[in-house]
Parts: sequence; structure tokens; C-alpha cells
Amino acid sequence: MRTDRFLLGILIATGLLVLTALIVFFLRQPHEGYLEGGGPREVVNNYVVALRLGDFERAAGFLARNANTPDARKMQADLAMGQTQQIRRLVVEIGEPTTQEEEAWVPVKVIFPGFKLVDNPSGTSFTALLARQNGEWRIREMPYPFWSYAWSDPVIFKE
Repeated sequence: MRTDRFLLGILIATGLLVLTALIVFFLRQPHEGYLEGGGPREVVNNYVVALRLGDFERAAGFLARNANTPDARKMQADLAMGQTQQIRRLVVEIGEPTTQEEEAWVPVKVIFPGFKLVDNPSGTSFTALLARQNGEWRIREMPYPFWSYAWSDPVIFKE
């Protein structure tokens, strides 16, 4: 009888630990949404959120204007279906920006989740480049998979 109580206590404690772990896991999921404000960090965040939601019209509005800036339709076509699905799965950490007059650099850490329960997710740090156009911050370049290099401003080399 005493052994049954001991075993029952172990089972109840294990169940409570599993329940606690599940609650913590689901409560710690990052809540992602649009941020208020037009600073570099907010622009990068809102661009990523718009891409994840498939709102290409809004995402295109965050890009700096140049000869290769896509409209919403071209953006959707350039970001292949596999690329947009990958964007939805990634974990993105956006750091504090560094600004200098009309330019800004925002650190972006992209974490690629593992496919198995035992895989460790790998992450890579990049920098998003922004420029101020007409008083508003706009993205000049972002890391893959949030960017197609066909959109980059053409560079003209002078000798």
C-alpha cells in the first residue's frame, strides 16, 4: 500500500512538471505584431510582420525607393513560395539601431529552427540597412530570405 502511494506521488509530480513545462512553453511564444512609430527598428519589425502575414502591399511601403523597388505584385513574385513559407517559420530578433544622419543599421538575428526535437536551432546575425527618404525611414537592404537582391539599388562605380 505504501509503495502505491509513493508511485502515485511520482506520477502526480511528473504530470505537474509536464503541465508546467507546456504552460511555460506556450506563454513564452513571442507575440508578434506591428509596432507604433516610424523609427528604424519599428520599420524593420513591421516589414517582417507584413511579409509573414502575406501583406505585400504594406511590406512594399517600407522599402526605399530606387530604380529596382518592387510593387506588391513583383515583391510577391520575387519571393518564391518556399521563401515566404520559410519566413513564417523563422524566429527573428531585431536589435537596437545605430543611426548616422540619413542612414541607419539595424541588427537582425535570424534563427532557423531545427526539424527534429533534438536539433539545436542555428542563428545568423545580419544588418538591415535603412535610409531616410522624405523624412521617413525606409529599408534599403535586408538579409535573405526577407529580400531579393534584384531590388537593391544599382551601384555605379566611378573611376
